Amino acid sequence: MTKKVQVVINLGTAFNLSARQVGELVYRLINVGMEDAQQVIEGEEGDVAGAEMAASLDITSIVACPVHPEDGDSDQGVPLSATAMNRCLVIVSGGVADYVHDEGVEVELFDWDNYRAETAEGRAEMHVPAHFVDLAQPAGVPVQRSALS
Repeated sequence: MTKKVQVVINLGTAFNLSARQVGELVYRLINVGMEDAQQVIEGEEGDVAGAEMAASLDITSIVACPVHPEDGDSDQGVPLSATAMNRCLVIVSGGVADYVHDEGVEVELFDWDNYRAETAEGRAEMHVPAHFVDLAQPAGVPVQRSALS
């Protein structure tokens, strides 16, 4: 029998982060902690019992909700699935696709051919979402402006 528990954590930040961005950061922190727990279990050093309890957690979702919605933040929760941070940037040029990805996949397709055609027509509005910036920059792919900039 699986015991279900809901945990509510109120967070604050000095940065102008959206609820989604805060939720994604919490998700990253949880993943780092889970990886550390797995290393403790495998190495049999440290708090193995605590690591085993942590590794037994099945985190199915994170819901980030602004407490006092401002600046266009929705007052509704922003659910983040267990795969919210898994990304794949697909780059197409000359009919050939290439990709850069994290473990798992959130696919964002960018087609250089279509971008160049739109640029030639003076309407290059194609950009990948801001949370793909670290994947897009090395390939020179245009990125939407971030809420942090």
